Amino acid sequence: QIQAQNFIETVPKKLDALPPVIDLEYDSNCINTYTKEQLLEEIKVMHDLLKKHYAKQPIFYVSKSFYHIVLLGSFKDTPLWIRDYQEKPQLKDQRDWMFWQHTNQGKIQGITKPVDLNVFSGSQRQWQYFIEQNKQAPKP
Repeated sequence: QIQAQNFIETVPKKLDALPPVIDLEYDSNCINTYTKEQLLEEIKVMHDLLKKHYAKQPIFYVSKSFYHIVLLGSFKDTPLWIRDYQEKPQLKDQRDWMFWQHTNQGKIQGITKPVDLNVFSGSQRQWQYFIEQNKQAPKP
């Protein structure tokens, strides 16, 4: 709940903004300290608070391993942004992903350090639809 409140206080609520992204990563302390059920409950609290505040479905940014260990079978309506630097992501449950971060070593003219590169899973038309859907005022 504290992280959700910090997010809400930091990220402005704008009609034309993309949905909030929840970065779900862990280290061994996280997995060894909390059960899967505890993690899912914490994730649900943040997800629901952000969804209510921004009136947009959040997106989960995750590694394949985090998805398989923690999220598999949960939050089926929440879009996924998968980080996989080895290969195009294929999840055990064949779930689709919306975004794929395929490298953190990208090069862009004018930026001296490596950058993350991502792709959208869809056509130009589907991307436009995604953008337009997220510009609409929430339905009462």
